[in-house]
Formats: sequence, C-alpha cells, structure tokens
Amino acid sequence: MAESAGPKGRIAVIYRPCPTTCTAAEQKKLDQDWLDAPVPYRAKDASTRFHEKTAAKYELTFSHYFGAGPGQPLKYQVAVFASSAPADKTSMQKTVNDIRSQTP
Repeated sequence: MAESAGPKGRIAVIYRPCPTTCTAAEQKKLDQDWLDAPVPYRAKDASTRFHEKTAAKYELTFSHYFGAGPGQPLKYQVAVFASSAPADKTSMQKTVNDIRSQTP
C-alpha cells in the first residue's frame, strides 16, 4: 500500500448518549472517562470544551454536548482526540471544527 504525502495524524471520535439529561456532573465524568489520563479542558461555550497540547506532537481533546436538534435539551456527547505532528495541527483543528459544526 502506498503512503500519501499529505498530513499525517490520527483522530478518534466517540458519539454516545448521556446517561440521563447531560447534567453538569455527567458531563464532568463523560469528559474524562474515555481518556487515558485527565486533561484540563477550557470552555469554548456552554456545551463545548477542549484541550490542546504541543510538544513532540500536537494533541487536541474535544468534548461537545448537544440535543436532538437546535435548542433541544442536551442528550448526546461527541468527543474527539486528535494527534499529529505540530506542522499538521491546522488539519487536525479543521477536522475537529468540522465535526463540531455538524452538531446542533
């Protein structure tokens, strides 16, 4: 199989329902329970958090809660972990932003 010359990285996506109504306590637990180690998220808005780290590689961890439609009660979480070389961080950010833009 031939390798492409484009950006290289990996992205893991989780989509799951909240146990009940996506309470703050549930969100706090769901934000961390799928990770190998806790991360210090920063809030982007009321339902979206992220964490970025750059060292030998770039890592972006993202968590967003949403309802069945715009304005509906929170019901689901989409969480993303992206990892790449620092030079490819823009591609990783674009992919995560695309995932976020496609949820209510």
